[in-house]
Amino acid sequence: MEIGVVRPYEVEYNPGDVADLENAIRRRGHTPVKIYVDMLEVRIDRGRLRIRQSVGRGPPAELSVPGAVLRHLGIFRDFEQFLYRVWAAKALEETGVYVMNSVLPWVAAGDKMAALMKLAKANLPVPPTVVSENMFVGYRAVGEFGRAVVKQMRGAMGYGAFLVDNPDVAFHIFSMLVNINKPIYVQKFLEKGPGDYRVVVVGGRAIGAEYRRAEGWKTNV
Repeated sequence: MEIGVVRPYEVEYNPGDVADLENAIRRRGHTPVKIYVDMLEVRIDRGRLRIRQSVGRGPPAELSVPGAVLRHLGIFRDFEQFLYRVWAAKALEETGVYVMNSVLPWVAAGDKMAALMKLAKANLPVPPTVVSENMFVGYRAVGEFGRAVVKQMRGAMGYGAFLVDNPDVAFHIFSMLVNINKPIYVQKFLEKGPGDYRVVVVGGRAIGAEYRRAEGWKTNV
């Protein structure tokens, strides 16, 4: 069976994790197919949706895989580019391709605000959090929380996260964020000892876990 791996063409220049996925597909007796989200041709006509792929000047080829793994959509340099790549991946699903993970939940999972809203709505415990573009809102939140963590909305591995306990110091961070058109994401700092657990849950069942330990306050680096 052919299984697609969805990613942008630019990933060909840094293919480590994509190569791992392709090798895993081969080990299971299947054939990986490269699907470049930025090289797709989405054709929309009355009652019909077709997807072809043209790499550079190459001839278009119909995409007919039964399933695909969505690795990532690349680096977005424009909001319309982001929209195109999201809906191009969604178009694969609309043509009957089983995409794992589905693109809209994938987008939400990669966004701290969207993911936290879904967790809170499911009545799961989450850190007290304030999100805004108003730096005075952030200032008051740090004063309320005492010790707070300022994060990027789409950061990972602890990079770019600040631990602050002074609203005036935090205000300088918020001023910088506002000047580069970034939202302000502030969470109450939770004491957790020398480490924490990360548990992977699929379908309500824990399928894996790890205990992460670090000398500093960041344990996910």
